[in-house]
Amino acid sequence: MLNNSTTSHTMHFGFAKCQLILDKAGLIADARILQLNQSFTEITQLEQTHLLTKSFKELQLDKTGFDWSKLLAHLINFETEKSFSFNDFDQTRIYQVELIPQNKEEIICLFSEADYYYGQLDNHVNRFNTFLTNFPGGILIETSDFKIQQMNKKFCSLLGLEIDEHVLEGTNTADLIETIKVLFKDPDFFSSRTRAIQNEKQAVLGEELELSDGRLFQREYIPIVFLNGYVENLWLYNDISRRRKTEEALENQAALQRILMDISSKYINISLNELEEAIHTSLRELGQFVGADRAYVFSYDWINGICTNTYEWCEEGVSPQIDELQAIPLDQIRIWAGTHRKGKNMNIPDVYELPEGHEVRIPLEQQEILSLLAIPMMDGDECLGFVGFDSVKEHHVYTEKEESLLSVFSRMLVNVKQRADLERKLIDEKQKAEAASKAKTEFLANMSHEIRTPMNAILGFSETLYHKTDNPQFKKMIESILNSGNLLLALLNDILDLSKIEADKIDIVKMPVDTINIVNEIKLLFFEKTLKKGVSLSVEIDPYFPRGLLLDEIRFKQIIFNLVGNAIKFTHKGYVRINLTFEATSEMKGQLRVDVIDTGIGIPADQHDVVFDAFRQQSVYSNRLYAGAGLGLSISRRLAEKMNGRIELSSELGKGSEFSLIIPDVEICNDFIEKPNPFLPIDHVYFEDNLILVVDDVLSNIMAVEGLLDEMGLKIISADSGEMALETLKTIIPSLILLDIRMPNMNGYQVAEKLRLDPKFKHVPLIALTASVSAQTDQELSVHFDGFLYKPTNKAELVNMLMKYLPYKNSSSDSSAGQLDESLSLNINPEVGHKLSEILAVLNHDFLPAHSLIKDGMVLFRIEEFGVNLLEFAQKYQFEYLENYAKLLLNHVDNVNLMELSSTLSEFPLMLKKIQHLIDERNKNLN
Repeated sequence: MLNNSTTSHTMHFGFAKCQLILDKAGLIADARILQLNQSFTEITQLEQTHLLTKSFKELQLDKTGFDWSKLLAHLINFETEKSFSFNDFDQTRIYQVELIPQNKEEIICLFSEADYYYGQLDNHVNRFNTFLTNFPGGILIETSDFKIQQMNKKFCSLLGLEIDEHVLEGTNTADLIETIKVLFKDPDFFSSRTRAIQNEKQAVLGEELELSDGRLFQREYIPIVFLNGYVENLWLYNDISRRRKTEEALENQAALQRILMDISSKYINISLNELEEAIHTSLRELGQFVGADRAYVFSYDWINGICTNTYEWCEEGVSPQIDELQAIPLDQIRIWAGTHRKGKNMNIPDVYELPEGHEVRIPLEQQEILSLLAIPMMDGDECLGFVGFDSVKEHHVYTEKEESLLSVFSRMLVNVKQRADLERKLIDEKQKAEAASKAKTEFLANMSHEIRTPMNAILGFSETLYHKTDNPQFKKMIESILNSGNLLLALLNDILDLSKIEADKIDIVKMPVDTINIVNEIKLLFFEKTLKKGVSLSVEIDPYFPRGLLLDEIRFKQIIFNLVGNAIKFTHKGYVRINLTFEATSEMKGQLRVDVIDTGIGIPADQHDVVFDAFRQQSVYSNRLYAGAGLGLSISRRLAEKMNGRIELSSELGKGSEFSLIIPDVEICNDFIEKPNPFLPIDHVYFEDNLILVVDDVLSNIMAVEGLLDEMGLKIISADSGEMALETLKTIIPSLILLDIRMPNMNGYQVAEKLRLDPKFKHVPLIALTASVSAQTDQELSVHFDGFLYKPTNKAELVNMLMKYLPYKNSSSDSSAGQLDESLSLNINPEVGHKLSEILAVLNHDFLPAHSLIKDGMVLFRIEEFGVNLLEFAQKYQFEYLENYAKLLLNHVDNVNLMELSSTLSEFPLMLKKIQHLIDERNKNLN
């Protein structure tokens, strides 16, 4: 409003904003009006335009009757006189004028009629006095020189002043402070603190003061600063004792509810391993909550007639009693124990009020207990023990709420004990079952070892004899021994697999696999058997079947192998068909289904579940008729369940069977990585003098790696421990490090961590060599290593891994192919040369599948059959190169030279590639 040039007539103040006019000496010489309101024009009886165009001295010359010179004189002395009275023209009206400086050159003048001013003042005084009288708290107002200006009746009442509230007006506040300070718990603090507040003149809010009678006051101080800089002190006093007690009661109730909820939730599902710590924690929390000095739990043994302190918490400075309160005879505490046995509480506010020599008083007095509360732990009618509080430092009357709190804790401990007893029984039963399972597993493992040891000698010498004798009758007998021995070993493997599944020792390890390739491999494995039985074996694959799926390859292959083998066993005519389908449920997931369908003997409906039991076949056929222990289907179903799948059976007696492996939520792998082919032509890879460090605590493993990488241009150094590896690396920086994982003292992970922290080895590839196969191992390896290989590894896998990280040359160039062509041509007559395509077709169709069946098993008589057939075929076509290969193979069989035999067998696919290369070169020359 002060900035407006005009206002309503109802405004009570005349307003004029004046500009001071200074002379050359900087003194006020005159003034002029910049802004004014309507009330000011009425006071001066001049028009607004007239007032705004002239200075005070010019207006004085107009002689209108308004004393402009007097007003100017007050403006000149505004620093010492900011408020004054001013008469109007006829001296009948008196105005009160207030000067409010805005800056060095501008002052606001406020005019108000004295009658109105004093009337308003009386009104405000009456209202203020009413406020003082009715204010719920005590009020004291003192002047700037610390004299009492005013106080209300509430102030006198609060501080016990039995006088009228006006009696002390004008007296020194210091005298009042000295009079009332004795009411406060700390009189000296009250007086010194009050004086400090008076001197500092800073507002104080919510200050609490304790009185000697237990009351609690809240005091506030507010300095009141007037326009002229005058300061008065306003003191407010309130008795907040009742409010504080209410707040404390509410807080106590809330804390009680919180602690009850905490105890209830804590013991609902607590494990036995955490029980002791939880009880100790609860005793401390309960004891501190109720203000006890000691909290404890005792147990009663009624059979042996003793009572024992099992848990105890003591406040700091309070001596523990638990060691002295063990196995207390119940005869010494008959009243105490009898009271508890009846389910009654013991609440003793003052131990020393009991008669001297009282049975209960004596032990409590010895422990210096003043007050006590003990609650029995009742399980129905049986008292298991008691929980309690002791007060040692001072007497304590335990309330009903505190009794209720301890009773809840007592019942909770009873419930926990019941559950603990049950869990201990279950744990005991579980341990017995685990012990039995462990004993069974150990027995199976020991028996397997004990049987395998002599079987190894039996089969080994039998194969040697097979190749040393030419007697057909003896050969047939020895072949029966070999077949029976291999069947026994297969049975042992099945039993061990079943034992692992039952003991939950089989982990499912998912990785990208070529499912189609697995099924075709299984078909190839059974090809010879179905051929002999005259049964057709075929595979039908959904055209939209994804190539790569995330599965446990070993377990998937085991299931399909068992289902197909079972179907062939019980099918004597007709066919066995494998259907492979995949039903997508999302872009990257779907349901895998493998159906194995046969036209065999079928299974009656009441036997569908029986065939999946261990050591069981359908009852209408004996194990003697169909060889086997009846473990395949049982193992397959359990493996399917471990893979979150199932096996379904549809069959009728005499109408064949359909076994279906169904695995939902199988992930599709678009980034499927083919396994390295062990027969890739890697013999011509040369690594150009790269240095490799091999770290393994088993010397034979190091020698195996050195053997696999022999003559490939690599310089290999070794270390037989993590510590030795780090010591070796102080003087060299290899091109690549092959690191075993499981080594004593410092394992492979620890070595890798140290190397990753060293900038020198930041770019050195770390390849892990491990025999551990699990999902967790894969994750750990991917964090610490650039790549990893599983033992046992073959040459192709190892070399392919090195080719990812090391520079190399491939010497199998056109020149070498020319040399190969020349060397082959030396042993090929013209007639053979023209029949090379025909020879290769037979080798691929007849001999390559047979080779796949024998290359891994190392069954000598099977390899010998393959070698004899290959030799006859080579002699038929007069193919000297192939004939020499077959003779070399048979020579290794005769000498039982397994190392050379394995190496020679692995060269067969490479030899076919060489023949294909020769055919391609001849066709190119002809063109």
